[in-house]
Amino acid sequence: MAGSPHAISTAFWTYVIPMIATRAMRISLALFVVFIAGVLLLFMSGVIASGFVTSALLGMRHFLVMVGVPVGAVLLSEIPVRDGITHRTLLYPLLGPVPRTTQVLVRVTVTGAILAIGSGGLLLLIRALLQDGFGFFPRELLAVTLAAFAYVTMFGLVHLYNRRGLIAGLVILFVFDIPLGRLPFSLRNVSPSYHLGVIADQQDSLQLPITFGHPATSVTVSALILLGVAIVFGAAIAVGFKRKDLGDLC
Repeated sequence: MAGSPHAISTAFWTYVIPMIATRAMRISLALFVVFIAGVLLLFMSGVIASGFVTSALLGMRHFLVMVGVPVGAVLLSEIPVRDGITHRTLLYPLLGPVPRTTQVLVRVTVTGAILAIGSGGLLLLIRALLQDGFGFFPRELLAVTLAAFAYVTMFGLVHLYNRRGLIAGLVILFVFDIPLGRLPFSLRNVSPSYHLGVIADQQDSLQLPITFGHPATSVTVSALILLGVAIVFGAAIAVGFKRKDLGDLC
């Protein structure tokens, strides 16, 4: 049965066990360690003015939410499907008893959860160093969690159909998504990064010489939109993965 606990467990372990050996995971872990080391060194150096350290940590928090999570998704979304296609490691899972739909949904969900947990941990560390309180942390955690799943599914679909998914994903992110999210009019509503900024209270609007009426923002609406993005693109990945020829996948 596609949704049985045994099928989900099998799909989980056949994905997680070899995951650490993938290129995307090694790069992501290295960036994670470098970010933590940079935050701790900045805070513990003692040779930099406290005001500068505070500003730097606030900047790191903004960068982590608005750039780190989407870029992390571009990197990690390679693992569920594209890495297996490139290195021909999907044959064994596909010949097993687990349906393709269950396999790909489990793989994408685990990837999104890893990104959400890592991002949430870094935000928690920054807040602890800032001694900024944790009252707003649940909203930040909601933002990075929804964004993690939305971006992993979105870029995962890109990787499914594009051999150069990493490059294509970065182009989509930095040429379309982030610039659209900064526009001070309603077109920015099509940008996931805009809704991420709304939930995390990290909006970054472009300053134009002409004043526009800014569209109303709502945390609830933005959360529902990111959730919808994750569901729609997750379903698209499942359908596309199921329909692909076995030879194309492995």
